[in-house]
Amino acid sequence: EAKKQEPSTKKYWFYIENGEFWLGMIQVKPMYQRQGVGRYVLSVAEMLAKEAGYEKIGIHTTEDNIAARTLYLSVGYGVTEIGPCTTADGKDRVGYTFQKSIAIG
Repeated sequence: EAKKQEPSTKKYWFYIENGEFWLGMIQVKPMYQRQGVGRYVLSVAEMLAKEAGYEKIGIHTTEDNIAARTLYLSVGYGVTEIGPCTTADGKDRVGYTFQKSIAIG
């Protein structure tokens, strides 16, 4: 079994929480949207998580981010939780948690 390395803080674009691999904020500049950049970033993150021995990967977004929600669903992530959240800008929103199994086999 691969050894899981855990970053010491959440300042990275990914982080480990409760032994699970999570993506932080992923943002694609508008001029590069709808060109496969987000899909590519997800695929690289999944590869890194697999190589580190994780079997699931997760990401959060908000109700108003329809493009992200659509992307996550289109590449095999499932909604595991919907509920209130406070975003980095201090606003109360409805949050969506997505997870995907990346187990080898």
